[in-house]
Amino acid sequence: LLEVAGYEIWTAFIGLVEGLVEILLVLLLVTSFDVTLVDLAYLSLVVGAVFFIGNVGFTTYKRWTRPYIHGMVGTFALKNRTALSVMVKTAVPLSVGALLANGEWEIL
Repeated sequence: LLEVAGYEIWTAFIGLVEGLVEILLVLLLVTSFDVTLVDLAYLSLVVGAVFFIGNVGFTTYKRWTRPYIHGMVGTFALKNRTALSVMVKTAVPLSVGALLANGEWEIL
């Protein structure tokens, strides 16, 4: 949402910071401890969750999401039959295409 609402610089910045923090933590853990891939997956989940909660908190504090919050959580989109129909008509061919592309790579 933030990319199309005029806050793309913030989104790029926080994404960069999150990536750098995760890389540094992975480097620290790999060089200091005997970690497994599962440990690194947990680290990635924790870093992602912390940055998600921080980003939601910051954007709420700055009131950047205020104009959009009713549409995001205040409506039940499945009642809108026209929008649901358009979404299904768009998603089905894309899903079939993705399934065929993935199947092709699996065969190769």
